[in-house]
Amino acid sequence: MFGIDGAEPIPDVIRKPFGYIAIGHSELGGHQNWTSAAAERRRAVEALPDA
Repeated sequence: MFGIDGAEPIPDVIRKPFGYIAIGHSELGGHQNWTSAAAERRRAVEALPDA
């Protein structure tokens, strides 16, 4: 969950879009519920480049 020896934390790596692929999962927010899932979905969609 946290970066070790200065490495980037895993959730931060997962949040970065890869081309037109972005992951939005409720557990990236630290909570497994609908509110967190909706917030992560919005973040993932907004991180995508415009087509």
